[in-house]
Amino acid sequence: MAIFELTKDHFENLSLTTHPRREFVSASVESSQPSGMTGTVHVFAQRSPIEKEAQKLRAFSDAASIFEDENLESIRSELVISASDLGVTDIFGSINNYMGSLDPNTGIPTTPVSINSSGPSERKKKVVEVLRFEPSVRFTSDTSRKNVTRQILFPYYRSMYPSLHWATTNYHSLNFFTASNVPSDSVLIYPAAAITTEVPKVIPYSPPEGFTFDFYINPRYYIRDEEPNTAAVATITIFDDGGGQAVAADLDTDVPAEDGFTITDSNGTSIVYYFDKDVHWSATGNVTASGVLIGIGTLGAFPPCTDVAEQVEIAINSVNGHGNMGTNTITVNRIGNVIHLTQNILGPAGNVTIDPGDTNLGLPSEAILYSGFDFGGPIYPEFKAGTIFHMSSSYTVSLVSGSSTSNYDEELDGFRIMLQLSSSAEVPPSTIPLYDGSGNIIENNEHLITAGYGGVEPYDPMTGEGTPTDLIFASSDNSLKRDHWHHVAIRWGTDAVNNGTGSFVIDGKVDSEFVIQSGSVIPQEFDNHITHLDEELGDPSAVFIGNFYEGRNNLDVTAMPNQHYIGGFFDSATSVSEGLIYGDNVGSGLDALEHGTYAFNHPLNAEVHDLKVWDHYRSLEQVVTSSMYGISSINQGDGLLFYVPPFFVKETRERDVLLTPFQNMTTTTDDPFNVAMSFGVGGHLLNLENFCREFVRKDYPRLLNLTASRIDVQVQTPLEANEYLFATSSIRKRNLTVLPCDNGLFFPGFRLLSSGSITTHPVSGSETEKYTNDFGSLDYSKISLTNLIPEETLYPGLIQVDSLGEGTPEEASGTMAAIMGASPENPGIAPGSVLTIFQRTRDGSSNEVVFFDASNLFYGNAIQPNTYEIYDSDVTGSDGKVRIRMRDNGIGGLYRADAKTPHAKWADAGSIIYEEGISVIKSPVIPYYGKEQFEVKMAGDQNIHIMEIHVPCDAGTINSSSNPQFEKLYASNFASENESEFVYITGLNFHDENLNVVARTNLARPIIKRNSDGYVFRVKVDF
Repeated sequence: MAIFELTKDHFENLSLTTHPRREFVSASVESSQPSGMTGTVHVFAQRSPIEKEAQKLRAFSDAASIFEDENLESIRSELVISASDLGVTDIFGSINNYMGSLDPNTGIPTTPVSINSSGPSERKKKVVEVLRFEPSVRFTSDTSRKNVTRQILFPYYRSMYPSLHWATTNYHSLNFFTASNVPSDSVLIYPAAAITTEVPKVIPYSPPEGFTFDFYINPRYYIRDEEPNTAAVATITIFDDGGGQAVAADLDTDVPAEDGFTITDSNGTSIVYYFDKDVHWSATGNVTASGVLIGIGTLGAFPPCTDVAEQVEIAINSVNGHGNMGTNTITVNRIGNVIHLTQNILGPAGNVTIDPGDTNLGLPSEAILYSGFDFGGPIYPEFKAGTIFHMSSSYTVSLVSGSSTSNYDEELDGFRIMLQLSSSAEVPPSTIPLYDGSGNIIENNEHLITAGYGGVEPYDPMTGEGTPTDLIFASSDNSLKRDHWHHVAIRWGTDAVNNGTGSFVIDGKVDSEFVIQSGSVIPQEFDNHITHLDEELGDPSAVFIGNFYEGRNNLDVTAMPNQHYIGGFFDSATSVSEGLIYGDNVGSGLDALEHGTYAFNHPLNAEVHDLKVWDHYRSLEQVVTSSMYGISSINQGDGLLFYVPPFFVKETRERDVLLTPFQNMTTTTDDPFNVAMSFGVGGHLLNLENFCREFVRKDYPRLLNLTASRIDVQVQTPLEANEYLFATSSIRKRNLTVLPCDNGLFFPGFRLLSSGSITTHPVSGSETEKYTNDFGSLDYSKISLTNLIPEETLYPGLIQVDSLGEGTPEEASGTMAAIMGASPENPGIAPGSVLTIFQRTRDGSSNEVVFFDASNLFYGNAIQPNTYEIYDSDVTGSDGKVRIRMRDNGIGGLYRADAKTPHAKWADAGSIIYEEGISVIKSPVIPYYGKEQFEVKMAGDQNIHIMEIHVPCDAGTINSSSNPQFEKLYASNFASENESEFVYITGLNFHDENLNVVARTNLARPIIKRNSDGYVFRVKVDF
């Protein structure tokens, strides 16, 4: 053994920055973990299943244990003293007695047990997770955490991360979706009463000559997210040509899905039938539904059903699950020897008899049953055309399916845009065929439609009656992609522009063209137009956004002469309660439309924004500019008829506004969410009206089936305010109709929100006070979430006892309870003179936020910028349909990142402090983000400090040992051996100044060192 000193020259220090990646998934039903969580981090990185607890573990609140002397150190001291007197010989036994008195799991004293049976240390099992919390309705630790983040951490880090303001970006999209728990007949209805004071009269939003429809759209939603048909198994009974029963097959067990099955008819002829659950062709050749298909031969042998349909009547015998039998004569579409049953002809289970003896049917054939069946697996609905714009008898713009499907999930991922003009706009979009007689997609707009569909009587040029259906055009197949933002412009400039040639422009490029040789195409006078109902049409009266209006719109209504039928959506009672203006008056004396006289069966499944209608043909350069930048000002004469960005605006008209689920009042709203509901009873209700303003006429829509109604009945079970609110399907969809926009291809024109006056620091109550940051500086791109309630409304000397945790909410009574009124614990009473939660917390900033707090055990020194991601696959109220992913932009902002096109990284819906591991979702348009479950991904910045020690073993040194057992060694005992003697080096010991061994390195195998050899050992130590 040789000992020598190492100087500073032998040490080399360096730091290595690593980026550990972490992924945390909160509780979810899909998780295989018992707790539902994956990705937790152990507090103690080094753990051993055999390590025991050396100290007694007591509860943190057990103050008495602090003054007890019974611990391992005191016992050790006593044993040392006792052993010095040689009075104790069994030292191990004494320690065993101490350790044996501990519980193996908790460490709490119990009956004596052996050390070996003691469990591993419970402290070493401790794990941490990413915590999600919301501001509480009482003053709690969560309230303090919010205040510390907003008032201390945000200002401290703001110089590094400019997005750290208690505000959110005013960049949103209109979100239209369908799900089992939300209404499918909701729609935004913008009033468009004719202006009769001008000659000729003017119909708002209706281009009199040329036009350009201009908008962004993202077909985001998956059809297989819809609820499949899971009805009970039905039995199909097939008869042969002679009328005798040939087979009765259970679809779930008796019929192979691909090979088919063979039956023998009364003539001894064998016929192979097959079943299939996927239906891609309807009677009109369009993709509309799925069901059970019955045909002859093996699966796939039958050609597509694309011939001209003929309506015939057939008799259907059905037996339901209760044994009741009935015979129905129904009208079906027959295409050659194939029939399509489009009616629900039986209950949850039963027999259906299709008699081929009927001359109208002529089996053997193929039948498609659309409902009431189960094929041994879910039958999912097909994509249905969804309407973007609709003005009755004027224009319809819809999203329809393409032919492309994805390879990995067989979901539709190709789409088209369809345009219907004039009377052709009355044809329900889903009934329009997009395939020719051979089953091929129609690309030529001249042959898109030649006959009437959807119950619309074709136009007869001889009599002038019926509905012309020749003005229907579409973009090319798969011109739009799922999860992609596309800019769409549809333009036409009369026959004076490009010889009447119009075009679909998608993403700045001409996609397809159509020709209309006319000076105008959208009617402006409707009094003399005769429909197939032989009634005079009324004015369009409204623009429908997000759905298609199916119903009458006539002048000659017996019950109400001169009734503008669509105008009935803006009757007096509705206009007063929802704050609507029709024409120059509120309601104009119109009667309400009766339910059942109209339908909205074409809900849009997409997100849209920047909706514009122009009254002229826009050049390609103008279209490209419009796809990049929003409108900053609207000037008379620029030709813009309709514009919905959508922006949050402070102004709305007076309407009925809920204060609690049981009380409302007539007032306006100037915040993005219902402040009275949030700070009074803890409920979330989006002020959707403030986001839907149409900027040309400064008008607001009727939100059909998207409003919140007061509960007027007595409830027996006490619930929280949100339980009452989210129990209503219209409120669930209302709260998700506006979402943060992630379209990075576009930048809005925020100057459109300016009031005309120039000021850098808007004062309270001004038109621009909501567009400020935390400094109070004007920023039109921001929605301020501070000072939502004036502090003057507080009662400074009154503190509710339960807000300090010293009582229960039920104990709050007397003066304080009378002043505050409705509370989260009791939302059914009348509101008081101050909002309860505001009085309890003294915090008037938005509570509609969600925090995520990750320990530094996840990331080290800080979260690495541009690596943080949060994903909620089931946003509250969406039934799993709405999924939102957030990512950080590298400068402290969280932006939405769901699209496959570039994202708007500047549009922050939240903030993150990388050094603290704290993120917050601030946007109030996402209700309770991550409440059901969430996933967090991140990479950290962690420094690993390394000390490298260079230990020299020069020639002529380290060739002897002071070990008494040392012997000089030679390579061999042969006389011919002339090599010098050598030593084995087996390890290195590092000593401090007191020669205590502080580190040690063992070599995997001994190193031979002769006198002439020189080595340098490089030892690395990580910290």
